[in-house]
Amino acid sequence: MAGIIAISFILFSAPFFLRLAFQGGLPFGEESYYSMVLAERISGGNLSGVSTPYNLLLSLFASFLGVQLAAQLLPIAFGIFSALLFYLILRRLDNDPLIAILSAAFFLTVPSSLYAFSASTPYSMALFVMLLSFYFFLSKIRVLKGISVILASSLVLFGFFPFLLSLVVFSSSVLKNRQKQLLFLSILFLLAFSAWIYSIASPQLTFDSLSAYLVADFGGLFGLGMFHIILTVMGIVVMWPHRLSAQPMYVSVIMVLGGLAFFSVHTIIYAVFAVSFFSAVAVAYMLKHKWESSLIRNLTLIVVICGVLFSTTSYLGRMPDMEPTLEIAESLEWLGRQPRGQVLSHYSNSFWIEYFSGQEPVIDQFNRDLVGEEIDSLFAFRNIESAKETLDAYYINYIWIDNAMKSGEVWQRPEEGMLFLFRNNETFKKLDERYGIETWEYIGSDFPFRVSFN
Repeated sequence: MAGIIAISFILFSAPFFLRLAFQGGLPFGEESYYSMVLAERISGGNLSGVSTPYNLLLSLFASFLGVQLAAQLLPIAFGIFSALLFYLILRRLDNDPLIAILSAAFFLTVPSSLYAFSASTPYSMALFVMLLSFYFFLSKIRVLKGISVILASSLVLFGFFPFLLSLVVFSSSVLKNRQKQLLFLSILFLLAFSAWIYSIASPQLTFDSLSAYLVADFGGLFGLGMFHIILTVMGIVVMWPHRLSAQPMYVSVIMVLGGLAFFSVHTIIYAVFAVSFFSAVAVAYMLKHKWESSLIRNLTLIVVICGVLFSTTSYLGRMPDMEPTLEIAESLEWLGRQPRGQVLSHYSNSFWIEYFSGQEPVIDQFNRDLVGEEIDSLFAFRNIESAKETLDAYYINYIWIDNAMKSGEVWQRPEEGMLFLFRNNETFKKLDERYGIETWEYIGSDFPFRVSFN
């Protein structure tokens, strides 16, 4: 167990040290900054934006560690305890010790796991609570079983899907005969239908496309490694004759696949337990299976190990270049020293704008379904009057443009759309440009007194 703790600390803290070396310790991604913004609001007495218990816990640790350090250390701590719990659960289920050790090893190398326990998001705490509740559920002590029910119920605070997944896995672990399994599948269908209704009625923090995130080797931020996917499929096939003993893992796979359809791409993170287990089953089968040639066996294992390590190291290797960079932070901190106002930018930059500058973004991950069409039209306008009408309607004061926006995220060419309008000095004034990042002020309003939402 000491080895699991040591290796989990090394791998889960690697993004922190890589970012410290290359980007001054800035956390990576968009969601980390949303968590930090919420933590700062909570510290200021504003609880209106609290979405999960993680935000409250982060605010508590931020009060004496500072929000940025707390946002980086808290997920690492959850990761270490989660790896240990995962191993202990598999050992308690009387699984092969080799499979338990291999499962823990894969748990530490899956890119989804590395993301969950290095980015400051509620997923780290949700995964930990799921494991802790199941660990107590396996106990013979009634008090601990009662605590497990409370913990599992609390998962609804992290979203409907983790609660639903936990409920289904708990149920599947106690059903053995076929009639009960049929009843269970019927209930599962009804719950999945309820989840579909819930996903329509509730706003979700969603990002671009499903395919962009599922495979980490292809650039996905929290997807799975290609070799992890291959090994998982192999493990599912190998374990099928003994599927009853691994029913919770099979159910997890089905639930995550359903979650990808009904909820968001983030549900792939909850596949980490099943992926780790089935990958371990596949490798254990290779080790124990009688091969006609030991050379082929050894070469196959070497290819598998190298493939898994490639997914892990390539994912970690992307950390130093992930945004936000020091250049982005510097530009936004400069913007924060300007008079308060509304900032127009790509919606994916909204949390960075709010955290580094304290200014108010016009569009973010939550309201882009409401205003996204108009903002996209504004970015495409080459008619100054049409642009001014929208700029005035949204009380826009600043336009912040990073390199990604000029490289395909919004525009493809140098003078495409709104970029063409910046030559109008009576309407726009360039306030700052550094590292290719531009900050413009809208000065051509037809209204002498413009009211800000701040």
